[in-house]
Amino acid sequence: ADSLRLYLINSPVVRAESLRFKEEGVKGISKDVLNPWFNAFKFFASQVEIYEQENGVKFQCDESVYSDNLMDRWILAATQTLIETVRTEMKNYKLYQVVPPLVKFIDQLTNWYVRFNRQRLKGVEDVEGIEVEGGLTDTATTLNTNSNSNSTSITNSTSNSTFHALNTLCLVLHSLNLIMASFTPFITEFMFQHLKKYLNLNQESIHFLLIPKPNSNYLNPVIERRVSLMQSVIEMGRNIREKNLISLRYPINSIIICSDNSEILNDLKHLQGYIRSELNCKEIIYSTRPEDYNIEIKAIPNYKILGQRLKQDLKIVKDELEKISSADWKLFLENKKIQIKNHLLTDQDIQVFKYQEKPFEGFDIQFDNNLALLLNTTITPSQKSEGLARDIINLFQRLRKTANLVQTDIVNMQVKILSDPSNSIATAINSHKHLFDKALKGSLSIVDAIPPNHLIKQSYTDPNIELALFK
Repeated sequence: ADSLRLYLINSPVVRAESLRFKEEGVKGISKDVLNPWFNAFKFFASQVEIYEQENGVKFQCDESVYSDNLMDRWILAATQTLIETVRTEMKNYKLYQVVPPLVKFIDQLTNWYVRFNRQRLKGVEDVEGIEVEGGLTDTATTLNTNSNSNSTSITNSTSNSTFHALNTLCLVLHSLNLIMASFTPFITEFMFQHLKKYLNLNQESIHFLLIPKPNSNYLNPVIERRVSLMQSVIEMGRNIREKNLISLRYPINSIIICSDNSEILNDLKHLQGYIRSELNCKEIIYSTRPEDYNIEIKAIPNYKILGQRLKQDLKIVKDELEKISSADWKLFLENKKIQIKNHLLTDQDIQVFKYQEKPFEGFDIQFDNNLALLLNTTITPSQKSEGLARDIINLFQRLRKTANLVQTDIVNMQVKILSDPSNSIATAINSHKHLFDKALKGSLSIVDAIPPNHLIKQSYTDPNIELALFK
């Protein structure tokens, strides 16, 4: 029912236009919106349960306390932007413009925030080297508002990183429920009934609550800009890896982030820990000299459009365009406009883009606006070995899931190598014990034969091994 409601709200019907109903559209809403959203809620609920078991306390969400972790601050800021957008569109009776920003936000929540903070939410160490506002440590910030004053004071206190992440996710899920209650009444009611015990709410139904207003304490356009840039870099890196058939489990030596704009590079440095972790690279190099990597700028005017508008001035403008320097074209890429004589030309009139005149040895490249990313595509034997170790870790994690084990279950693991002429499997396991210890709970050993009292056993062909778990 919720999928159908959201499908119709996003359809031409609300614009008084004809609709050719498609069942695939309703399924698409379930797949792209409701399922990921509900999965984020289920993940939160499961991690709260583990948090309470491990810490011996009841989790209680506190709106006055939030983390200085940059990704926490970002998702809270993005939530306020969504609230403002939905309120504006509803006020203007443009319900059909609610779903697109909602789909984008669900993607931000599940594929970026939850994915990047999965370890924190599970109570595992945060990604190393990630800067937060005010330093490199995760601290709580309490907003104490004086009722006799309009000012807000911020008090720092130490707290648990996992609590901060869970607290942030709880606030975001609750805000999302309030925003969407009128559009998806059933799923929001279900989630509200499970979330309200963490929020000290006494209302019998979410439909007794009002749509929230944006909280100015959480607004932060700087962090939103930085994360948007980080996402561009990571997506370019993923594309290059996919193009060159390099799995994300295989580390790469370096990436080079190139931009004429030093402010962009400074923004990205605040999130380099996430970039390094997500792209699995050892080093990030920043450069404001694209020419060092054979990157040039090319401009192609649309003379068909310009001719219709400029008429007899076209030749004058054409001659002037040929005199434009690379520095001016760089400004055009940022400002999307340029003044030629008495005519203002925009990116609708001229297509300006960067390209690589010749390949930079050992690297592949992708462009996105004023950013270029070069990724080292050379994989060394040691990197192959680490990638193989991560592949085996992934197989063990899947085996744990098949055995219905939970995060806190500690089991012993055994590997039987079925075929390994080059001894690469044994080398990968023995050389990367620290990776296995960090990712898996329990002891790992290589054996000649697996005993029959195993909890679960599975054979694989690539790599050619047999894995088993024991209680």
